[in-house]
Amino acid sequence: MVGLFEARSRAGVRLASLAGLHEALAALAATIRFLAASRRAITRLRAKILATNQPRTMTTRNSACKNIKRLIANN
Repeated sequence: MVGLFEARSRAGVRLASLAGLHEALAALAATIRFLAASRRAITRLRAKILATNQPRTMTTRNSACKNIKRLIANN
């Protein structure tokens, strides 16, 4: 009877460790999806910033900075 109980407890430990592994893999997958989405958003924002004209005077430079801040706030 002790052998059967031991086998059941071992199986329970294995199932618990597999469930923990599954949970850890799901968390890792969610993190990877988040990082990929962040990278895409940063790439889009970078493209928008690079698309703005390079200002030559201080007043246009200030307005370009305001435009970039607005782009960041909207994304």
